[in-house]
Amino acid sequence: MLPDIYQVRAVIRVYGDVQRVGFRSIVQDLARRTGVKGYVKNLPDGSVEIVAEASKEIVDKFVDAVRVKEPQIDAARLDVAYTEATGEYEHFSLVSGDLTEEILEGFGTEVKYINLSREENKEGFDRVEKRIKASIYSMHEDMNEHFGEMAKRCDVISSELIRTREELTRILDNMSRLIDEFIKAREKQE
Repeated sequence: MLPDIYQVRAVIRVYGDVQRVGFRSIVQDLARRTGVKGYVKNLPDGSVEIVAEASKEIVDKFVDAVRVKEPQIDAARLDVAYTEATGEYEHFSLVSGDLTEEILEGFGTEVKYINLSREENKEGFDRVEKRIKASIYSMHEDMNEHFGEMAKRCDVISSELIRTREELTRILDNMSRLIDEFIKAREKQE
């Protein structure tokens, strides 16, 4: 095994959905965070070439990290060839193509991410809409249940009121009869 300070060069060819999706910027950020020196550039066949120099351990971790699979980006295949480092790089660069091509690629990347964002927002809104509908349905069911209970209570109260009215009517009828009898009995006494 080589000592950690031994510098290697990895020439990496990345195939898949790696152009016009912001892949080179991700690779550049990874290289800068890990201390890898070299460059990344698009190739005419749609692949991306990366040259990375650092210790073998760091380059191996970097190679694993550039196997990016996230929305819009799919580094489907990597071909990696190791050689001795040349030390010719002072930092890690993103090699740009023609200015017009880079601008068009930037716009294309933004359109892809905007469309992805729109899809994610739509999915999010759809989930929220489903939750709102479920909540409304649940509230509707709860209200129906509560109104059903209230209707039963109202029926009981209504029955009690009818019974009470009937009893009061009987009591009043009896009192009226008793009063009439009392008055007649008094008139007979006089």
